Parts: sequence; structure tokens; C-alpha cells
Amino acid sequence: MSDTKLPAQDDSLIRQLWLSNFLTPVLSVALELGLFEALEQDPLPMEELCQRLKLDHDATEALTATLGGAGLLEIHDRCFTLTPVSRSYLLRDSPFYWGNMIRLFQEVRPCHDSLMQTLKQRGPAAMGDGVTLTTGWEESSLSVERATTITSAMHSHSYASALAMAQRLNLPQNCQVLDVGGGSGCFSIALAQKNPSVCFTIADLPSVCHVAQRYIEAFKMDERISTHPLDMFHSPWPSNYDIIFTANIFHDWDASQRQFLLQRARQALKPGGEIMIYEMLIDEDQAGPLIAGLFSVNMLYVTKGKQFRASELATMLTDAGFSHPRTETVYAGYSLTRAKA
Repeated sequence: MSDTKLPAQDDSLIRQLWLSNFLTPVLSVALELGLFEALEQDPLPMEELCQRLKLDHDATEALTATLGGAGLLEIHDRCFTLTPVSRSYLLRDSPFYWGNMIRLFQEVRPCHDSLMQTLKQRGPAAMGDGVTLTTGWEESSLSVERATTITSAMHSHSYASALAMAQRLNLPQNCQVLDVGGGSGCFSIALAQKNPSVCFTIADLPSVCHVAQRYIEAFKMDERISTHPLDMFHSPWPSNYDIIFTANIFHDWDASQRQFLLQRARQALKPGGEIMIYEMLIDEDQAGPLIAGLFSVNMLYVTKGKQFRASELATMLTDAGFSHPRTETVYAGYSLTRAKA
């Protein structure tokens, strides 16, 4: 071993991956401590930030070094300040606040053993209420309280993406859109703002529709967006729509359930109607991107599904009787796949 040579690449990537399991807890702790609100108005020196957080110097320093290294804090004239990313997504009053999603997924903390079990046995882990996400959806058993928690988290996750997609999507005049599994309605709301002649129906579980109505009213979209209580696996779907839209829905379900949903969607469309599927996609060579790979691990861990490649979605659609599938990249790793009924 005396002639062992140092590798050309250092081990910093492996070291970062080793320590990355602390990143989300650091973020959730910072949110609970109000660190970002403490810096909302004015930059603060270390001593004053310690006082605001009620932590000693070493603990605060560990947080600021991590959050600064992650691009969420900056230092100017020995004072800490927010970055554009943290100001947009980590302040409670921001319409794009991600804290609800960060909080929800603190209910599920994967470790080596639980992830190994999930990957080998392909069964989702239970959430903090003791049941899996998909159980509540499949059995239509979500209480309004639980639906509020999950829907607000999904809204955190999706609202910026919805606005970005709406900027690029011009819908046909006076068409009718069914937003299946529409949650808070953020995609319908964003699309309605961009397409003033189009009307939308959010189809979701009754408890979720109750929550969605609050968002619809808050955005003053009552005349353009309605809700339709729907157990999508067991109830008849409303029909005669020009477009069926889904966002982050197909990645929740196994192959047979996905085909069932596609068949229902095709039956609910007018002849020549269009399905639109908004998902984060894995590269065709299956070697990235990192965010889509991690998202797929997440979906394997908490649902029955996964993230897809564009070619997989195309095959799913043609197998279900749709034609001319095409995919375009939209925003932050997300793509929109469209096909004709």
C-alpha cells in the first residue's frame, strides 16, 4: 500500500452526499425558528441573530454556514441577509412559501433500512397519521383537516410551476377543462388567469374540493372555476370535456391504475379532445437529472408510483388509445406531455 496514489478527484462530492441527510432537517428547523422572518426586513449580525433565534453562537453558526452554503443566505458587511430564493420561497407570507411541503414530509424520514425495504418490496411508507398517502386517496377517506394539510403542501410545491406553465400554454378559446386530482386548483387558477375565455372544473375528493373552494374564492375565480367531487377510481367521471389536465397525478399510481385512469380520461373527452400530463421527467438514458431521480425515490417511498421518461409516457398514452403524444420542457425539471383522444 506504500505506493497508493491519491485519486485525481477529491472526495468532496461523497462527503457532501454523506452529510446531505441533514439538509432538510436544517431547513425545517430554520423555518420553525423563524430564521428567514428574522432577516426579512433588515440584515443582522451574528450576535443579534443568535438572540432572535434564542440559540448560542455555535448552533447559529452551524445553521448559517449550511444555509449560506446552500444559497439561502448571504453575508454583507458582516451581516446576514436573505437571497432572492429564500425571500421568494421561505417567507411565510410569500404566495410561493414552501414551508407547508417541508413540514408535511417531516412526517416521513427515510433511513437506510426503510428505503431498502421499500425498494425491494415496493410498498409505500405510512405518513404521520399512520396511513399511506395513496390509502387516503384510494379509499376517499381524507378528513377535511387532513385534506387541508396535504392540499396546502401540494400548493406550496406547485404554485410557481403552475404560473410558469400557464405563461407558455395558450388554450383554445371557450374550451372546457377538467383538472383531475386538481388539489388546491393552482394549475386551473394560473391557466384561467392566462386564458380568460376558458372554464375549468377541479375534480377531486369531496374533502379536497372543500379546500379548493377556498383557493378559488381567494383568487376570485368563482365564475370560471368549479369543483366536482370525484373518487376517480370508483365514481363515474364527468364527460364531454375538450381537455383533461393532470399535474403530479400519474406518478402516484402503479401501472394498472395508470392505465385505468387513462381509459377514464379518454372516455371523458370529446372526440378529438386532448389530455395534458404535467410531470417531472427522468432522462431517456436514465442517468439523471438528480432532482428527477430523487423525486422518483420519493414517490417510490410514499406512493405506488414513480417518475417517468418521456418515452414511457408516450407508450402509456398510445396503449390507452391516445395518438400523437409529444412532450415539451416547461419549468424547473417539469415537462408537459400532450396527446389526442
